[in-house]
Amino acid sequence: MSSTHPQVEAYLDDLARMLADIDPGERDDILASVREHLDAEIAAGHGSDAVVNATLLRLGPPEQVAAAARTNTSGAVRRTSGLIRVASLATALATLPGLLLMLWVKVTGLRQAGVTPLEPGWPEEVSLFALNGVEALYLMLLCAPVWLVGLGCAVASEGLQRRTRQRLIWAGPTGFFAVLVMLQPAGPSIVGAFALLVLIVAVAAVGLACRAAWREAENPVALEP
Repeated sequence: MSSTHPQVEAYLDDLARMLADIDPGERDDILASVREHLDAEIAAGHGSDAVVNATLLRLGPPEQVAAAARTNTSGAVRRTSGLIRVASLATALATLPGLLLMLWVKVTGLRQAGVTPLEPGWPEEVSLFALNGVEALYLMLLCAPVWLVGLGCAVASEGLQRRTRQRLIWAGPTGFFAVLVMLQPAGPSIVGAFALLVLIVAVAAVGLACRAAWREAENPVALEP
């Protein structure tokens, strides 16, 4: 049962005022935790004034409790912000290089352009400039572990908006699908134009998702239940 002792109520009121600058939900959780602790201690001592005074003395002044709670909250915010930044950076590093490489190959026409081997007698496909788009796919596959790190951080972080989390989670599959679409043989046709549009949309979607997550890291919020 919740205590209604005047000293307890006054103590909690002072603590609430000292925590007025933090998130209301976090403040309510802190106050509920302190009240629960006080109720348990006072109930064990049969609720006498002496027990109330001793319990409040052991707990410490409201200033001390507020400072400790604020420190814990700040640490949690820093951890959450760090997870979000890692998720954003890892997702960008794992997807954007492959997408941009494929876009460059497509736009510059290197899939059809002839090249000169690096050395006489070398096959053309070993030239550093003989890009045909498959390199972008290999690059994304090599970066898959980096994307998995970003995926894990995005799932573990409770400070991301639900929509932003979903965008980060789907960034990797979206980029991979766009590269696969671009690898399909297609000349200057409606199909080729559509494939190029898919690639451009994928680049924009991944970039915007990572940018949104990075901005949310500055002020992480709890997810809605």
